[in-house]
Amino acid sequence: MTGINIGNGFLDFAIIDFACPHCSEKYTDSDGKYLDRCNKNQNWCTRVSCKCGQKFLMTYDGFGNAVGFKK
Repeated sequence: MTGINIGNGFLDFAIIDFACPHCSEKYTDSDGKYLDRCNKNQNWCTRVSCKCGQKFLMTYDGFGNAVGFKK
């Protein structure tokens, strides 16, 4: 996590890149598509179908960083 102090606040740059835990294919959530899908689910996770044919889950951790993991 990186950030910058600005005036009376703090600007945070969360990591929005994550990888498939099966094949390490890289994904990014620059448009917030996965974040929106996570926010709609009660478990705060969403399922991603990778190009390798495997499915995995992704969520955002307590620091706001995207994380991909196996079920």
